Amino acid sequence: MHRFLRLMPGALALAVCLSAAPAPAAELDKLLPGDSNLVVSVNVQQLVTAEAVKKYALPKLKDALKGDAETEKVLKEFGIDPLTDFTRITLALTTGAGPEKPLIVVKGKFDRAKIETKAAAYAASHPKDLKVAEEGGVKVFETAGGPAPMFVALLDDSTLVVGGTKSLVADAIAQSKGSKKASLNKDLSEMITAADDKQSLWICVLPTVADKLPLPDPNVKKSLDRLAGVAGVVSVADDLKVEIGLVSKDDAAAKDLGMQIEQGLEQAKSVLPIFLGQQEELKPLIELVNSFKSSSKGKTVTIKGALTKEYIEKTLKP
Repeated sequence: MHRFLRLMPGALALAVCLSAAPAPAAELDKLLPGDSNLVVSVNVQQLVTAEAVKKYALPKLKDALKGDAETEKVLKEFGIDPLTDFTRITLALTTGAGPEKPLIVVKGKFDRAKIETKAAAYAASHPKDLKVAEEGGVKVFETAGGPAPMFVALLDDSTLVVGGTKSLVADAIAQSKGSKKASLNKDLSEMITAADDKQSLWICVLPTVADKLPLPDPNVKKSLDRLAGVAGVVSVADDLKVEIGLVSKDDAAAKDLGMQIEQGLEQAKSVLPIFLGQQEELKPLIELVNSFKSSSKGKTVTIKGALTKEYIEKTLKP
């Protein structure tokens, strides 16, 4: 059981990379850390029912879950099937000012009483592997043995949170109960509220995510300073579509950014095949970048691209 709990954060991150009853995006506001500057949300059920995923990815994912006998046993004991019970997985990060602080929110179907009882029993017999505490009337489980502890709590029968620190989970509990007010950045909150939960994945980013990145070109820093935020969506059905919107603080900034994006895309389309063309697994990325087209309207620069059904089938067929 300890092994499963220790691997849970990685499993959730994997699900994010691969991705619902659509949970309104606005509901996330009351759970996320106030200093979040990057939020990614995956509509798991839309993704696992998409034709391309069902044909090529789902069988491998099922095999992976069955490949670890201990994990499969614990999932069965807890009554959890990630592919049917998880509906939405959301990852929130705070970057740019000190260590990154991840919080994962999983929406789905959970038997809270059963899971808490079994986890508490395990903690009692394995206190070095799993610890249990309480915050606001909610049990918080701390995993040990990995590179860093993780904190897990079930808020109810439909919401599980996993945090890199105990305070992240405690704040999510308090915010869910209304004893602490959520205080997301206004621009980020507006982007989350406007996000389309029907899409396979959406992402909202504030420019502060780049605060710790080395930026040798001063023009890039100037562009980031004039940017209010970035929002993107990925839609997976028979084909794959990507749309990214970069929202500037004013029309003039958007016009300048649009020109930079155009130049950047042209350079990428020329350079990527040279540096990455020999790596077979990266050819879909090159194909996607080659499909990108940008346009500007008001304060927003939009980039759109797609991989067709035919290309996906040609690439993924054994």
